[in-house]
Amino acid sequence: MLNGYLKPEKLEGDNKYHCEKCGSLEEAVKTTDILESPNHLKCTLMRFEYDRERGTKRKILTDIKYELSLNLPSGKVGEPKEEQVTKYFCSTFFRLFCYSLNPGKIQKSSVC
Repeated sequence: MLNGYLKPEKLEGDNKYHCEKCGSLEEAVKTTDILESPNHLKCTLMRFEYDRERGTKRKILTDIKYELSLNLPSGKVGEPKEEQVTKYFCSTFFRLFCYSLNPGKIQKSSVC
């Protein structure tokens, strides 16, 4: 999941970048880099999708699997080539400490 998040994304077709200087739509590559690891890491999984027919959010009820630890890369090394994940020179190890579970079917309920 982390590699997918850090992978460069082509902005093209209906998803072109809007240039604020000239107002045109341009093809581009969007990247996300982690320059420095935090002391504490909080991850949020958004388990809702928009239902166009009803005009509301709907909860995704499929099971997910996740690791109890995460090695978070940081400190960017050079520029990635298209379709590659950035290379990093450092990483920070995180262990799962706690989690919050929302078993309800609506967005506003929660149980810890």
